[in-house]
Amino acid sequence: KDKDIFNFFFCGRVIKSKNLQFTFKSLAYLKNVKKIENFKFYIVGSGNYLNKLKKLAKKLKISDKIAFVGYVGDKEVLSKYNSKAHLFLISSIFDNDPLVVLEASQCGTPTLALANTGSSERLINNVNGFTANYEVKDFGERIYEIINDKNLYNNVCKTEWLLGNEISLWGLFLNCLGIQCGWFFKNPGVNNPAWYV
Repeated sequence: KDKDIFNFFFCGRVIKSKNLQFTFKSLAYLKNVKKIENFKFYIVGSGNYLNKLKKLAKKLKISDKIAFVGYVGDKEVLSKYNSKAHLFLISSIFDNDPLVVLEASQCGTPTLALANTGSSERLINNVNGFTANYEVKDFGERIYEIINDKNLYNNVCKTEWLLGNEISLWGLFLNCLGIQCGWFFKNPGVNNPAWYV
């Protein structure tokens, strides 16, 4: 991870319900109010809301802080983006326990999500991830606090890997179940530990 610049990351469909406009406003708060300039927000994905977000970034004067990467289908390339990020930012209020939070954790990247949403369902604030209230200022202040409190950030990084290992443990459990009780799965091909990734 880069020590001179804070890399934030989002991966998913670029549609209105992902609420990236909220994240943009929070990053504008971080830049314009808190005077933090050394960050970049990488958005990996495509969708019908892309042009509106580009216009919003320009209006908020954060275009230079946003990198629209586009769709990435290669898992290794995606993991590199995730691994270089300091924080995975997700402000969706509609997603229900999204897999991207676990994937970020597997790459050593903690998540900041909105409190009391499906996106923060597995997160314990300041333990294995971070949460913020659904207010632009609060989300921006949480980012500011996280990047300025190295002890807090490092402590969360020490425990958040457990979150990512839930995928592996669950997959291992299902794999063992499939081997012991082949009737459980209609398709015997799913008895491969890689199927759940």
